[in-house]
Amino acid sequence: MTSNNKRRPRHERVDEAQRPPFRLNDRDALILKFINDCRALTTQQVEMLFFKSAKPAYGRLHKLYHHEYVERQFITQVVTAPAASRVVYTIAPLGAAVLAQTYGYSPEDIHPASRQVRSWEKLQHLLAINDVRLALTRAVWDTPDMSLKDWRDEFVFRSAPRYVTVTTARGGDKRQPVYPDAYIHLATPRGEARFFLEVDLGTEGLEQVKGQIAIYQAYILSGRYHEDFQSRSLRILIVAPSPRRLENLVKAVESQGGGERYWLTTREQITPALLLTAPIWRKVGSDGLFPLIG
Repeated sequence: MTSNNKRRPRHERVDEAQRPPFRLNDRDALILKFINDCRALTTQQVEMLFFKSAKPAYGRLHKLYHHEYVERQFITQVVTAPAASRVVYTIAPLGAAVLAQTYGYSPEDIHPASRQVRSWEKLQHLLAINDVRLALTRAVWDTPDMSLKDWRDEFVFRSAPRYVTVTTARGGDKRQPVYPDAYIHLATPRGEARFFLEVDLGTEGLEQVKGQIAIYQAYILSGRYHEDFQSRSLRILIVAPSPRRLENLVKAVESQGGGERYWLTTREQITPALLLTAPIWRKVGSDGLFPLIG
């Protein structure tokens, strides 16, 4: 795997005096906001949220890049010949200035390209989480009387870790951090809904998955979740890469005493049209499929 994040080639740099007129619109500012908040987005992800087809999405991102509001990262994984390369967009200093002016962002709110973005394996996980985030955002925008009140990614939890004590396989106690892929807080016509999100790529062994479920169980049963979030409402959403993996994840949850608090679906079902109101979720301990917001 290689990452190309060198300084822009001379022919791509534009002198201010030669820069053609370009005016940002409200949608551009929102695109910059999501690129920054999600830490990295592909053209397809930006298209899904803001455009109806690929061509205008590509054209606008090209202009934002050409005028230095965003950076392009070329992430290459050498697995077969020819090597496959993926382009992702991250925030640039000029884009960060727009966020500061438009949304009052502080330097701590700005997320330029990190080592995670430049690592192929970590990037796949980040983009998979962002698929859920953007599908949820689009679904909320399209649903009356619904709003996304909070989304906290794993980086927020790592900056201020919460710890619980879990019992190991050998019978001892171990202090473990609580690091969900995201915390989600929705306001719906049926009331407040809160979730932890786990996006599974199928790369971890089931023993690791069981360990994560044990952490969630300890966090909830100890009362720490209620203390931290002032709510007892919580569902843990697990997105699996395939139906077969989903079945194995259900067994992993059950082995740790998890029940109807755990809801699972597959990545192919994560679309704006299905995510919230379609019966695509398997509830551990129950038969049938359920909508997330009934």
